[in-house]
Amino acid sequence: MALAVPLSRFTPQVGGGSAFFVRPHMRADHPKAPTPADRRISWSIYLLMSVSFCAALLVLEPWGFLPALPGGAIFWIALAVGGVTGFVVNLVRPRYEISARGWRAFYDFLLKQLPPPD
Repeated sequence: MALAVPLSRFTPQVGGGSAFFVRPHMRADHPKAPTPADRRISWSIYLLMSVSFCAALLVLEPWGFLPALPGGAIFWIALAVGGVTGFVVNLVRPRYEISARGWRAFYDFLLKQLPPPD
């Protein structure tokens, strides 16, 4: 007779269940604050300068313009020179809010084409 009665008859309808059940906590979604334009432009300039120097040195290397360096030293040199150049450009460039004509067009290009890493 015990097998003929379903187990649901002996468990309470409200509040029953395993003692180990944990409810998922609901978190309020806070919208992520947008990254300021100047910060996004700075990352884009670093990326643009580093990639440009890497490409230039890798193109010039086979023609013998550079001394023979072991392994991937050309890549690391180009990355370092690009990073330093990007740093200097970011120091002397006008900020996004006060930029005019040529700089504003360049900044808009960077903001649209080269998004920063998130």
